[in-house]
Amino acid sequence: MRRDEPVWYYRLGDRTLGPVAWEEIEELTEDTVQARELLVARGGDESWRTADQVLAEHPELAATPEPSEAAREVVESAARGREWSVAETDEEPPAPEEVPRPARATIGMTPESGLGGWISQAWEIVTGDLWAFVGATFLAGVISMVTCGICTGAMQAGLTLMAIRRYRKQDVSAGMVFEGFRYFVPGLVVLLIVGLIAFVPAAIVTGAAVVATGASLNVEDPEAMEQVVNILRFAINGFSLLVWAGAFYAMPLVVDREMGGWEAIVASWEHTKTRYASYLGTQFVLQTIAGLGALACLVGVLVTAPLLPAGQVAAYMYHMKRR
Repeated sequence: MRRDEPVWYYRLGDRTLGPVAWEEIEELTEDTVQARELLVARGGDESWRTADQVLAEHPELAATPEPSEAAREVVESAARGREWSVAETDEEPPAPEEVPRPARATIGMTPESGLGGWISQAWEIVTGDLWAFVGATFLAGVISMVTCGICTGAMQAGLTLMAIRRYRKQDVSAGMVFEGFRYFVPGLVVLLIVGLIAFVPAAIVTGAAVVATGASLNVEDPEAMEQVVNILRFAINGFSLLVWAGAFYAMPLVVDREMGGWEAIVASWEHTKTRYASYLGTQFVLQTIAGLGALACLVGVLVTAPLLPAGQVAAYMYHMKRR
């Protein structure tokens, strides 16, 4: 089975595209769609299979490394020998089969640069299937509260997965948020690490503020304790913003590349550290927009909250995935 034979069809949402060569299928799985998600088939096949399954059955379709110079000379010598033998026998070589190659389909959104472009694409992602995101955000909030935050990472992963699929113009549903449980462990690890990194300096700052202001830590003084709690909450929110700016791509990397939690944070930091101030501003704006829904009796949060993972996905597709 040859890689360059245009005999493959693939499914994107409700569309069937093809025929294309396996090389194009491979390019799709490198740049746009995961190989374990892309359904492919040849004409006459009884069922669709994922690109991963086809590669497992036909390893000859996998890309081969470029031949060395010595190997190339051997191939060229063999070709010259074949040309001589054909000429000697007066046989005409068969004409290559002409197969029309389809124009490459535009898949999903076109990556855009800059905060304005990412916010615009985030809005398009969410409003493209608004009720699915509203329902998913409601479910995510309920599950997170019922489990005392233990499943928050999985729910964020589910919303990120929905945003990635909408970016690729694929259909989503509210129940798809539960697919985030596939990433339960790495999602939880991301939140625990970010929370721990933010809590330690926040606790130190709160302690310093208590000492400086002479606030009472007596639990029998509710007013003083409320003041301390407010200081701690403000400090945690501030340091969380600083940490999430560095871990900006952590959740998309967990979902799209199936990285572990710590691995995703490190990979995100390697990319964001050289432009940290820019990502800090981006994270602040996206968090602010996501929280604006609270002004509408909290109901608006169901619409604005998904804009945060959607904005992260839009930035991820521009800076990391398009390569």
